[in-house]
Amino acid sequence: MNLPNLNLYTVSDSSGETVIAVSKAVISQFDNIMVQEYMWPLVRSKEQIDEIAVALKKKPGIVIYTILNKELREHLKLKCKELDVKCFSPIANIIAEICSYCGVLTSKKTPEKEILSDLNYFKKIDAINFTVNHDDGQQNKDFNNSDILLTGVSRTSKSPTSLYLAQRGYKVANWPIINGVEYDFSSINKPLVIGLTISIERLLQIRQYRLIGQDLQNFNNDYTDATSIKDEIKYANRIFKKNNFPVIDVTSKAIEEISAEIINLYFAKKGGHLITI
Repeated sequence: MNLPNLNLYTVSDSSGETVIAVSKAVISQFDNIMVQEYMWPLVRSKEQIDEIAVALKKKPGIVIYTILNKELREHLKLKCKELDVKCFSPIANIIAEICSYCGVLTSKKTPEKEILSDLNYFKKIDAINFTVNHDDGQQNKDFNNSDILLTGVSRTSKSPTSLYLAQRGYKVANWPIINGVEYDFSSINKPLVIGLTISIERLLQIRQYRLIGQDLQNFNNDYTDATSIKDEIKYANRIFKKNNFPVIDVTSKAIEEISAEIINLYFAKKGGHLITI
């Protein structure tokens, strides 16, 4: 028996955590439809919404969104209306809308059944294990098996960002850049490689706090020397430029926002916003 198909678009002006959680909760109610999810985080302009409209025209479906800006919300609803696409915000009537769209009834699962039958759960565990084992340059000969490789100087949020992305199902490795060390990225061709950079002032502050937290505030070395930090960042930026890596400045960004930018870059590399992990 052929199952009904649903293209589900989740749109957010932030990291997308809320709307993704809602979509997962709703999808868990159905085992009698085939769902493809398209995620659009950090949507903050009408131009981005116009891009979503182009995707919707090619593959119609249902749009679930969380957007605070009224003007952007209205623009999204207008575009969806023009395309005769259902568009709404969590979580009122979502289940009823899907039933109507696909012509099916819900098939509830218990939480235990949902977890055990959801392959994404096992993929997530695999991603977390991979990420932990490839933290801080470990097993760098295996980097081509990652989805994403983060690189940058020490304390640029590589590890916490990697673990956050792993929770979303991405296999992430990270490779610290050390001033003066030679790096060869020529054989790394599968993952999306991203450089993380940061301001000198912010990095100095983070490192000083770290030493204080470890009761090492009187430990004098290049780790918290402003001139050395400047040289480190310059060296890393030269490597990013040489290898044509996309670069994200993490200076004033939360892990969630950094991760959302990385996911957008990952989707761009794949050529679409389809969630396949």
